[in-house]
Amino acid sequence: MEDAVTKQHAHPNTVLHCLYGFYNLGYSRKELARIYNKSDTTIGNWIRVYEASGTFERAGKSSERKFSAAHRS
Repeated sequence: MEDAVTKQHAHPNTVLHCLYGFYNLGYSRKELARIYNKSDTTIGNWIRVYEASGTFERAGKSSERKFSAAHRS
């Protein structure tokens, strides 16, 4: 059961709380990895993506339009 939890994408709220702990509460990456049951690398990736993009959510899928604007109206 534990493998099912650790091998999935983290919920955006989990990432947000982790980033809050890192920046505002001063937790280290190692401490956060233990708290959230993720690897140090994963926590580092969350921090790197946040610093590069300013957001903590995964990129959404772009919806491909199946019909033109004329067909939709």
